[in-house]
Amino acid sequence: MIPIFKNFLSILFLIFLAVVGISVYLFMRNKDRAFIPLFSLFLCFAILFSGIYNRIKPQDNTIKIAFINVGQGDCTVISKGRSAVIFDYGGSSSHRYNLIDYLNKNSIDTVELLALTHLHNDHTNGIKTLVRNAYVEKVIYPPFDYDSVEIMSTITELRGQVIERSDTITVLEDVRIEILADAVEENDGTDANERCVCYR
Repeated sequence: MIPIFKNFLSILFLIFLAVVGISVYLFMRNKDRAFIPLFSLFLCFAILFSGIYNRIKPQDNTIKIAFINVGQGDCTVISKGRSAVIFDYGGSSSHRYNLIDYLNKNSIDTVELLALTHLHNDHTNGIKTLVRNAYVEKVIYPPFDYDSVEIMSTITELRGQVIERSDTITVLEDVRIEILADAVEENDGTDANERCVCYR
């Protein structure tokens, strides 16, 4: 934390304690309620400052990789600051919110890329939950059969882009991801589990 912010927070807290102390003293001595507007104004200021501070405080720009336990399913996260790239998001309903808890704990509110290996439920059925809890900028997926019309509808609403060939993209400013999609190009009709896209 930058020292100036740390010092300012300390001063703000001391002022808050002083206002509370004076307010209690005035009320106990005079039963005077004139302090209420002052106290309310200061409380509003403290809440406002807290919200602003959470937005402007220095971010940890370390690149983190996490493998989230979503039960019977798959979910991998690469994050930097308040943004993340997520590979698949499916899983058991009892474990599905583990990803949301992870995002909240790490102050991640933007999913720069949601990359899907294939469209079976255990890799996609958490997408609606993700959309309700974070801003998803982009979705990419292979043109394979899907299990859920509802999930496919959500992907379409997010203007998901079909993976047509192998490619390399840059995300999170300086993270390079290779899309290995040879099976997409071959289109030999084998099962989606055998033809799923890989990311390196």
